[in-house]
Amino acid sequence: MPRGTDAYKAVYNNRTSCERMNNRLLNDYHLHTWRGRTRKRLAFFSTFAAINVHLDAQLKVLKDTA
Repeated sequence: MPRGTDAYKAVYNNRTSCERMNNRLLNDYHLHTWRGRTRKRLAFFSTFAAINVHLDAQLKVLKDTA
């Protein structure tokens, strides 16, 4: 798909949003330094962190509209 097309922009925007989410999870919630014992615990804490990221985004939207 050639650059500059609408399809390319949609794919690129999706990719950058995923990278921002991963950066937030790894750096803000320190999941890269977490030394959990099981994969199940890591899945729980990463899910919990993802929920917090979405709640932060909702609060930001509410602040902007107030």
